[in-house]
Amino acid sequence: MSAIETPLVDALGVMKTIVFVPYAREDWKEYSLTVCTRLRQSGLAIEEIDDEQPSRSIAKADAVLIGGGNTFRLLYHLHARRVIPCLRDAVLHGLRYVGVSAGAVVAGPTLCTTNSMPIMMPVSYDALGIVPFQINAHYFEQPEDVRIMGESRDQRIGEYIRHAGRAVVALREGCYLDVAGQSVTVKGNAGAVLFRSDGQRYEYAVGAKLPSDDLIARA
Repeated sequence: MSAIETPLVDALGVMKTIVFVPYAREDWKEYSLTVCTRLRQSGLAIEEIDDEQPSRSIAKADAVLIGGGNTFRLLYHLHARRVIPCLRDAVLHGLRYVGVSAGAVVAGPTLCTTNSMPIMMPVSYDALGIVPFQINAHYFEQPEDVRIMGESRDQRIGEYIRHAGRAVVALREGCYLDVAGQSVTVKGNAGAVLFRSDGQRYEYAVGAKLPSDDLIARA
């Protein structure tokens, strides 16, 4: 299995009904066919969400997997299909949620720390809010020997925090978070960076638990 398949199988392998949400990509059918076919070969019982009755699909599922792509596109369709309220409620009542890239970003309160271009405009930037902190995927630091005229990722995240007062967890390539109640554990093959709501930056290695008090927005 690939590096991304292993944690997916670990997280979803015991689930009887898994719904895949392809809204982050333009080519939904091809995307769903590729992902579902590959994961079925790994033993997962996964089906594409019923786009005509998405809420019903979620209500019948044991787990949901939201794929990566453009976060603005994803959130646009989640709002347009009124999936946000029913999906949030289902997760809060025990539905297992797995998000990849854009799918991870929308687990937070808003999409404001995405790396995506705004190719579509959702009715609101509000996302699922099933975790209290923002997520920035595909994080990397600017090499010290490379000079650019624009802002670094750290500067952009810092600007967001100064405006919104909300913590941001930045995930390096290959990193994911295992969330169980108030416990948030760094997993995968790379670490995470926590930018606290006061702007302080802390590194966390694989296996570390993020301090819950540092993940809450400041008053």
